Order: sequence, then structure tokens, then C-alpha cells
Amino acid sequence: ALADAAPRFVRRLQDDSGDATSIRVFEDDLMIINLSVWESAEDVPPEPQVRHVSLAVQWRWPGPVTGRPVATGGDLLVPAGDAVVRLHGQTGAVRWRAGLATPVAVPPVETVGGDGAAVVVVWTADGHLHGLDPERGTTRWEHDVGLPSAPVAARPGLVLLPRLEHRVDAVDPARVDEWFGQAALVDFFHWHGDAFELPSGARRLLS
Repeated sequence: ALADAAPRFVRRLQDDSGDATSIRVFEDDLMIINLSVWESAEDVPPEPQVRHVSLAVQWRWPGPVTGRPVATGGDLLVPAGDAVVRLHGQTGAVRWRAGLATPVAVPPVETVGGDGAAVVVVWTADGHLHGLDPERGTTRWEHDVGLPSAPVAARPGLVLLPRLEHRVDAVDPARVDEWFGQAALVDFFHWHGDAFELPSGARRLLS
């Protein structure tokens, strides 16, 4: 960097390997921080030392883009209406497109389950949580879990699902079927000899 060679420059925030761009304080991998230390405030250059370069657009994708793209493994996961598209980061080529029934509600995440298998987790506006194969975009599992209150967070072996019910579910992507079960869809039920019809739009039956 130009500042490193400037007089009375002390040091720059960086990791143990000397990389000044690897430290992450935001969830978005495309956002980085830069912090430099000088001997005094007077030593900081009065004008930014900017080196102007000509940047060429490497590729364009026509969209639509309806949410924040997520960088993962050199690719981009792009919410595109009622679909998620995986684009090659260097060329913009479409690796796959996963069509869903309703629009994507929060940015997708790619993580690894407790079994070591990678999965792309997508939460859609109808309250369904989808687990997609990261190589082909095919559906591995899907469950109606209710609507999200915030974006999904993930680390290896665990996905954090913020719920509108003021709680967070922590789920291993490899054991989603055990957590949410395979509940049958019904329109009515019997209780002590009486028949009860479920209200339109109901998602949960509490007992």
C-alpha cells in the first residue's frame, strides 16, 4: 500500500501472515476494513493517497437480483425472485438455478452439516426452509418452519434460524428432518369425537 512507504507511518492492522484484508467484522465477505497507525495526527497525509487505475467490467448478469448476493467458495449465491442462482465468481457463468415456489426471504447461506456434507440453506417468503445441493442446486430437504425475523447465520455443523416467535432455533443441517419432522398436512382433525377445521393460513397446532 502507498501509505506503508510514507514518512512517519507506523503500522497497519493485519493478521499474523501480514494480510490486511483477511480480518472480517461484517457478515458480507465483500466488505473489508482498513486501519493504519501514524506517529501523530499531523503526520497523516492531508489528502488521500489514491492511485487511479482503470477498471474493466469482467462480466454482467442480467438478473433479476432481488436480495443481497452472498460470496461463497469463489461463487455468488444470488436471490433472484422465486429462485436462487449460483454464479461463477470469475466469469459470471450460471452454475445452476434453483426454482422455488415463492420469493427468497433472506440471503441464502452455504455451510457444512455435522456429517461433513455441504448444503445451501434458503428461507422463502412462504415460511419454507430449503436445503439445496451446492453443486447441482437440487433440493435435499424442505420444511415449513414459519417466517424469518432476520437473516440466517451459520457455522460448520449449525444453522441459526431467527424466528418471528422471538426465538432462535439452532439446527444441524444434516439432521433437519429429525428436528422438524415429516408432519403430514391436514385440513381438519378430530378431538374427543368432535371435528375441528383448521383456520385458513394456520401453520401451527398447539396442544
